[in-house]
Amino acid sequence: MTATTLVWSDEIAKRVRTGDWADQTVPTITKIEDALREAGDDFDWAWNEEGVCYYCAHCCLALEKLPAERWGHPVRVVDPPLWRGEDDPLTRKKCQWTVYKSLDAIPETAYQRIGMTRPIAEQNPG
Repeated sequence: MTATTLVWSDEIAKRVRTGDWADQTVPTITKIEDALREAGDDFDWAWNEEGVCYYCAHCCLALEKLPAERWGHPVRVVDPPLWRGEDDPLTRKKCQWTVYKSLDAIPETAYQRIGMTRPIAEQNPG
């Protein structure tokens, strides 16, 4: 089976799929979901937690991981619901956002769960 690839077609002026016809019938989202399932559930863009839905993982990226990479700290710390089965209380809990009034108040665990460490505070000269 030849893997599906995207190539540019000058004839129709857009990208087209090439490769094995049977492989092309599988939707791209299905391939992505299968690859994620095979890789496991622990990702730093999903708090390194098992059972985080893809929609909730967006908050991890937008409010914690990317701001921490750019500015050195998360802008909000989010405690998401986690899928642990129908009857587990973690599955039914509500999403909780925490906004800290100072950077020093952000706990070390908030950095650890996104695969980072708290930055060392800069020393003021003088």
